[in-house]
Amino acid sequence: MTQQQAPIRCQDLYERCSTDSAKLLQLQSIPSYFYDK
Repeated sequence: MTQQQAPIRCQDLYERCSTDSAKLLQLQSIPSYFYDK
């Protein structure tokens, strides 16, 4: 838990969050089609 690794982890978390959010959006968009139909 060093301050030097903090920014690096923040970047990794940000990238992971962006990719995870994109995957979540795709997963959510899939069931939405079923509900619409």
